Amino acid sequence: MTRAVVFAYRRESANLLGPADFASAPSGRDGAYAIDLVEGSYWLVARKRVSGSDSGPLVPGDLQKIFPQNPVRVAVGALTPVDLELEEM
Repeated sequence: MTRAVVFAYRRESANLLGPADFASAPSGRDGAYAIDLVEGSYWLVARKRVSGSDSGPLVPGDLQKIFPQNPVRVAVGALTPVDLELEEM
């Protein structure tokens, strides 16, 4: 997931499109990322756009992965690992 952006949404109502309604974080060259989230449930999506932007409509060649086990439950003081393998749109 090199150089992708991971988005955390509190609600699924926006079809997980557009800017995150809670938080987002870029991944590093190794694909690792960290988002500091408060306790609760989140829907996670990773995207890598051919344009390099972190927003805008998805176009052919963009990569995306919606975590299949959404929503992810985050507990106080716990680390919740989530691995997202991007797929071409």
